Amino acid sequence: MKKNIILILSTGILIISSCRYEPNKSLTQEKGTEPNMIPVTIHPNKDTSSEQQAKQKHQTFAVKNIENQQIVNVKITNKQADIIAKIKAQDPQAKIEFAPFDTQALLFDTTFQGVDAPLELKLKTTSMNDSTVVQEMLLLDVRTTGKKSYLLSHNYQTEVQLRKAGQLIAQHLIKKEFFKDYIQAEFLEKAILKHPEQVELNPVTNTVQLHFLIGVPATDWMVMATLGIKPTGELQILKVEYLGL
Repeated sequence: MKKNIILILSTGILIISSCRYEPNKSLTQEKGTEPNMIPVTIHPNKDTSSEQQAKQKHQTFAVKNIENQQIVNVKITNKQADIIAKIKAQDPQAKIEFAPFDTQALLFDTTFQGVDAPLELKLKTTSMNDSTVVQEMLLLDVRTTGKKSYLLSHNYQTEVQLRKAGQLIAQHLIKKEFFKDYIQAEFLEKAILKHPEQVELNPVTNTVQLHFLIGVPATDWMVMATLGIKPTGELQILKVEYLGL
């Protein structure tokens, strides 16, 4: 029996070349407010509850505003402070920038003809805007041998809903930490997981399969991870395959 396969994004170039969210134009985009283009300003995650925001601890960090080159104080989380401290410990002269917020959402839905009933799949991928993924770059300067620059980029999460004959049987929130027991910690810390590259129905097991490309930006260090949603609604990791270094 032929599998039902839907390709969401035909190439993995976007995920490994940039932390900016560039969804396929054929998919629906849900727009929020325009991104803050001053990458030194940190705000709480827009999806975080007020209770969680109240518990979130912040520190103040002096950085240079890229637009006007003025020194400004930025509130950052303790996790971001730890990341910056580690960078500065290795290179006190390092330049640190924050990626602009990504306020778009990528929406996708499709229906598979299951073994005994239709299966309706809905996906929503959004940026966590957490500025905790470190990207190392190199800025060449004619007066020196080079100066390291670091960009703090964002992680992404995908909300998954699966309905059978109209009844909700599965609801999951997928983040890269879901793969912590299957992928090297060093890789996972530097990598970004975005939306599934491909979705399909296995007609033998009646399992909906989601294929995610997890990659370290600007490198060929990649992993293809396949998740399966069983007819019971259970989410499981089916396969993890290293594609790069």
